[in-house]
Amino acid sequence: MSIFSPDTKIGFIKLFNSSSSSLFNSSKKVYDAVQQNSYLIMNIKYNSCPPRLAAHSTALINKKLYFIGGDDSITDDHNSFFYLDLNQYFDVQSLPYVVLNVTPVGILLASACVGGANNDTIFVFGGTNSVENPSQITDKLINTYNTASKEWSTPQIEGEPIRRRNIQAVIDAKGKMYIFGGFNSLEDYTTTYFKDMIIFDTITFTYSSGSTIDGPLSMSGYTATLLPNGIIMYIGGLAQNYTIISIKNIIMYDINENSWNYTTAKSPKDIEDRSYHSAVLTNDCIICYGGVERFYATVSPSLIVLNTTSFEWSFKEDIGTNAPPRLYLHSANLVENYMIIAFGNETSSITSSRIYILDIRNYTWISYYEASLPSPPPATDQPKPLLSVGAIIGITIEEYDNDRELKQEEFLLKYNETLDNSNTNIIYSKENENNETFEKENYRTFGKYRTYIIVIDFIKGKIQRYGD
Repeated sequence: MSIFSPDTKIGFIKLFNSSSSSLFNSSKKVYDAVQQNSYLIMNIKYNSCPPRLAAHSTALINKKLYFIGGDDSITDDHNSFFYLDLNQYFDVQSLPYVVLNVTPVGILLASACVGGANNDTIFVFGGTNSVENPSQITDKLINTYNTASKEWSTPQIEGEPIRRRNIQAVIDAKGKMYIFGGFNSLEDYTTTYFKDMIIFDTITFTYSSGSTIDGPLSMSGYTATLLPNGIIMYIGGLAQNYTIISIKNIIMYDINENSWNYTTAKSPKDIEDRSYHSAVLTNDCIICYGGVERFYATVSPSLIVLNTTSFEWSFKEDIGTNAPPRLYLHSANLVENYMIIAFGNETSSITSSRIYILDIRNYTWISYYEASLPSPPPATDQPKPLLSVGAIIGITIEEYDNDRELKQEEFLLKYNETLDNSNTNIIYSKENENNETFEKENYRTFGKYRTYIIVIDFIKGKIQRYGD
């Protein structure tokens, strides 16, 4: 029996986790609201306990931080794909993750940039690809995800270079990606090291090459940071003989002059060299976090800062309530005043499932993210009410126990895209499972669950709960 009357116009999407999506252990679903008639239609958005990832890629578009691929130590899959919604406040214990379709191939140790004609496409370059079907083509260097159409594609591009991994790409304002070095290990255990500069135009889908004159020998596991003046600064990493490149040796490539240069930074003796660390750019500093030395022991101190004017290194003490462990093969992204560090390896056998946030204004680790408020709309003579009479909000929440028991469950997926003023009834009802708007799907999750729906009537001031 439906919990809503036939004239109730509330749409619910019952989310499932596909068994092939290698996704999350537990979830609490909340919803974005869009007004329709006198009601709010709720679109899927949810909080979730994420996987344990390392060697993933990230891309930031419109305050959505996308996580792509990586090694999921729980499922051993490499095709996770989800984003963290940065348009809202959250704390690190309740993260607004949104699950998307899995990547077309497993992606590991790749690099991602945002580009394209409309600057709305994620370009994932290189890495190692894995597939369930061996006949699937995996030799293509680039996979793309269009955030507008929500579609993955593997474009056919002439003149592609040899696949490589353990690289970091940067992209300029003209939509050109710059990728240096990396290596390629084959099944026969032979390894090819690269010392070329690949330039890929994300608008014309063409390759070109940068200069190698006076360029460095092959390196991997470094960080690459593009400064506003067009200089890419390469920090740390591994040389071809697996020695650590000193963080004092700053390698620079000028994208405007197509030339290489070097400088030596001043550094305290107690800052260790590193690879597989992360870096973000602030106004006049590059903030690096984590990393490992040659034999994969984590380095100290974890948080170091390079002044890009004086070329001096300094380090910061761990201040705050949410300082991360020493990590490597993690990710770092700068969003306004926050450096967001995600996942990564704590040791060779322990992978993190957590997010850590550094407030760069005072170098304090905090346990929450506070989104900037949008500009208020212009004043009008007749202000419109936020909700019309009879408005109702529905929230579906799933809670999971902590025993992490693996179980198979069957759920209904219901979706109706009607957003006009028609009288289409959108009713969540198991009796309607033969309706074509329903689909049955199996999904895998860890943990026992219970589901309930909360309905809030703002006019009558009532809150009702339905479910287990």
